[in-house]
Amino acid sequence: MVRKQHVEHSIDAEAEAFDRQAKERMAMGLVPDIRKLRIVEGLYNNPWREPEFFNLQILPRIQFILDAVSVRKGKVLEVGCSLGFLSLELARHGIDVLGIDVSPKSVQVASSVARKSPRTEGFGALTYKVANFVTAKLGQSQWDSVVFMGTLHHFNHVGAVIE
Repeated sequence: MVRKQHVEHSIDAEAEAFDRQAKERMAMGLVPDIRKLRIVEGLYNNPWREPEFFNLQILPRIQFILDAVSVRKGKVLEVGCSLGFLSLELARHGIDVLGIDVSPKSVQVASSVARKSPRTEGFGALTYKVANFVTAKLGQSQWDSVVFMGTLHHFNHVGAVIE
């Protein structure tokens, strides 16, 4: 029981830290939509501060994920969706996505950005949810792909998470 309490506490602390980070980044003017990239000078040492850095560092990862999930088709679970930019882009490519994160503020921002994004023909289903991947009941068999973009290092037991 002590172990479980420790894990829950660390998840709560991590959620609070990500909430603070989301608030700070939004206050600096970040728009978490790769189609609306702009300079965000306050983001020191972060690819989001300059569109060219984002295009060099993050865009190739997004394209790799898009290619992989497009081949598999079906439903995608993005674990640790943060402010939702990847889930949004996947949905824009006709993919049905559930983005989860432990940060309520991040999910709030992601949902808000998604609501403001135009729904063109072929836009996939997109939902964001505050959830802890380790404890949430998400239905293993309903996902054709599970995406962890920059999130696996947040888990204590990576092997168990991947399994």
